[in-house]
Amino acid sequence: MAHERVPIDVTNNPVLRVPGEEVKRTGTTTLLRADGEELACVAPPRRRSPRLAGKPTTAGDPFWSLTGIADSGAPSHVAENVDAYLAEANMGKPIK
Repeated sequence: MAHERVPIDVTNNPVLRVPGEEVKRTGTTTLLRADGEELACVAPPRRRSPRLAGKPTTAGDPFWSLTGIADSGAPSHVAENVDAYLAEANMGKPIK
C-alpha cells in the first residue's frame, strides 16, 4: 500500500528548510533521528524524465514502407525449427 505524501510548506521555517535544501543539493536520502528513534525519512524529489517530442507521421512517411517487411507469408527456417534452435541455445549442441 502506497503512502500519500503530505506537503509541508517550510518557506518560513529554517529548522526544516535547511535539511530539506541539503537533501535536494546532495541528492541523498536522509533519516532524521531523535533519542535513537527514527522520526522521518527525507528524500530528494523524484526527477521526471523529459518527454521526447516526436513529430506526427503522415501517409507519405517512409516509416510506412517498413510495415510487413518481415512477413514473408511462409514459415522461416527458425520458425520451422524452433525446438532445435532452443535446444542448441540451452544445451550448446549444434543443429544437424
